[in-house]
Amino acid sequence: MKYLLPEDCEVILQSNKIVIFSQFQSFNKKNTIYLKEIYKNLKKFNLNPVLPIIRNRTAPNTFFITLLPKKNKINLSKIFDCYAKKISKVEIIKSL
Repeated sequence: MKYLLPEDCEVILQSNKIVIFSQFQSFNKKNTIYLKEIYKNLKKFNLNPVLPIIRNRTAPNTFFITLLPKKNKINLSKIFDCYAKKISKVEIIKSL
């Protein structure tokens, strides 16, 4: 899919699946401000994004944002940290 709509996310999450989508860095805003806006918009649709965010530090910067189903038991933080240790151009954002 090129675009992921809130309704698409709801359907996927109701199937007890994890949603990880990418978002390119805004050229007009600092990354933390931009990510806070994305989180605020997601919450308007009752979609609860979780930290950490994977930041791919190549041109252009790309963020990978995770949505979890309510009954999720997987600790993605450890998985993301392990991934970041293996890939030098990856940064993990744990707070906004």
